[in-house]
Amino acid sequence: MWLLVGFFDTIIKAFQYGYVILVPMILIIIFYSNKKSKIKNISNHDTSELMRLSNIVNALIIIVVLLVFTSRIWGPPLYKHIIAFSIANQESEIEEKLEKKYNRNFTFVSKDDIIMEPDSGNGVGQDINNDYSIIYRFADDDGVIAIVEYKKNSSFDHYESKRSKYEIEKSIYDYALQTGFNNEFYVFLTSPYESITYSRLDGEKSDNFILSFISEERNLDCIEFILTNQSEENKTFIKSALKSIHMHFDVYEYIVTEKEYKRAINFYESSEVKNGIERKDYDTFYFNEDEEIYSTNY
Repeated sequence: MWLLVGFFDTIIKAFQYGYVILVPMILIIIFYSNKKSKIKNISNHDTSELMRLSNIVNALIIIVVLLVFTSRIWGPPLYKHIIAFSIANQESEIEEKLEKKYNRNFTFVSKDDIIMEPDSGNGVGQDINNDYSIIYRFADDDGVIAIVEYKKNSSFDHYESKRSKYEIEKSIYDYALQTGFNNEFYVFLTSPYESITYSRLDGEKSDNFILSFISEERNLDCIEFILTNQSEENKTFIKSALKSIHMHFDVYEYIVTEKEYKRAINFYESSEVKNGIERKDYDTFYFNEDEEIYSTNY
């Protein structure tokens, strides 16, 4: 049964991947077959011409059959170029969808090359268009990056997770200004599950994504406070800052050297982090033990 399903699936995929090759070849076969039939109907037909046409038709049929049953090899890389016309150069369309969905201004930043899934074409019955995507990046007026995984039939954005992290971090910096906390510090919300926190580009935005982002399902989310001086004042500020935004996190306080402090900031402010998805485009930052003075979590 599965062999039969795989057989028909291979034929279907062959024409999905290589219709630009197979359809013209089949039309040529039909053309020469009709021409051969017309010659046959002539009483004094040319045998040599009939033989030549038969050889052409037979050769083309063999080529088509070989192409069909080897389509899982040549099909995916060929379709990568074909689908480019559908998913490349869509900056304006995506920007319009983002602005409509989030009611914000967005500016195009960059895009990657077409990504083809490693196992493209292997699954039986799947839509081959889902095996190809392009990552587009847009920035809102605050510089928060909206990462869009754009596909032909379904697209997703990671903006809400990026925006929620930005707003939580900003609220802590704002609280420091309001309360007169002068100790230099850097704060970053880490979220191992961010790689799956996305929503459909054509869907609705979440009513309260920031709160739903910090949920029981994502209890590994935590805030890192990175400082260079250890004091009781730090702990008091951190706890009161979190109370001010009415959220609960695992909190990690790191006291590090000036050198390590700068290294951490350079990492978190890098384009790799700003433009990427955690645990997909970049991994968690690890402090050098020799540069770490003190650490605790609460």
